[in-house]
Amino acid sequence: VILTRFPGDMVMPLQHANFANRLNVDLYLSIHFYHETGIKPNMYVYRFSYNDDFIVPSQSLAFYSYDQAHLHASKKTATWSEQIKQIMTQPLYAKKFNVHGVYKLPFAPLIGIKAPAFGIEASLKNKDDWTVYIDPVVKCIGEIL
Repeated sequence: VILTRFPGDMVMPLQHANFANRLNVDLYLSIHFYHETGIKPNMYVYRFSYNDDFIVPSQSLAFYSYDQAHLHASKKTATWSEQIKQIMTQPLYAKKFNVHGVYKLPFAPLIGIKAPAFGIEASLKNKDDWTVYIDPVVKCIGEIL
């Protein structure tokens, strides 16, 4: 696990993608929290897509623009998406928070990453509520890798 910044640090666009691609990572996970006043927390899971899943990367040498980098691992990302959904919707975790997704969107934090990449947006009612998400995220990483 490589943390790309400290809490509160600002980064330039595509800096994470550049870093992840140079390290040739196996999985990229972008986690974001937001404040919510609802009773039960919500978790949204995303993967990058322009609804272009029908495009298959060429087997021969080809050039792709940075916004098509996700096509490099599209099959693996699709497979892992299903596993993440199955894990996150288990009754043990369903008691703790609602899971929405896996949505296929042009989610900006994932643009330019060629490894399987997922984004998570999770709600927090109180500052320390982020601990609710640790076990399911760790389980997902363990299962898919």
